[in-house]
Amino acid sequence: MHKLIVTLVIGICTLSLFSHGLKGPKREYSPQRYSDDDDPKYLMPGLGFATFRPNYRKEFGNYNGLQVEYLFVANNRNEIRNSKYFDYLREEDEVSPGSYRFYGKLALLGSDKAGQNKLFTMGAGVDFSFENQLQRNWAIPLFGIEAGFIRHKQLGNDFVITPLAGMRIFNSRNFYVTALAGMPFALGNYENYRGFQFSLSANFSTW
Repeated sequence: MHKLIVTLVIGICTLSLFSHGLKGPKREYSPQRYSDDDDPKYLMPGLGFATFRPNYRKEFGNYNGLQVEYLFVANNRNEIRNSKYFDYLREEDEVSPGSYRFYGKLALLGSDKAGQNKLFTMGAGVDFSFENQLQRNWAIPLFGIEAGFIRHKQLGNDFVITPLAGMRIFNSRNFYVTALAGMPFALGNYENYRGFQFSLSANFSTW
């Protein structure tokens, strides 16, 4: 598991560095250029797959299942942002992420080992792109954090904080496909929920 995490982190950092070479030519600053794409999107539903591999998997197994997401707010900028709120900024002053999401999630995961109880998780999270001026809609490295509640009959209830790393597989104004991985830290009993989690989700909007 640790080798997988190290490989994932190295891959994300490598892609983030490589992606700087994928940017197009430098654009001239134009405070008049404004697009609706610069505005955030709100209230986007989503579905995905989630898995949790606890350290006690020999006893409890691996947990997999459906994850329901709801984006409260999300945004992506595929050009230099000179929106009506930031006309006074120069291009070199842009420091905010090119893509971000603030979301809530619910998941009910079943074990691949017979006779085990289900694992329930709920929480909220935020993820950001490393880059601030995106020139593509795919393979965007991310970092983020989640906080929430986890419940299992044998392992108990706990509050969990999870640092995240991952990738926006596809990124547009109305459609997001995101893969995230992390190691949860339970605040009550760290050992009970020590392990590795992964999710792959898609969020969409028709407005």
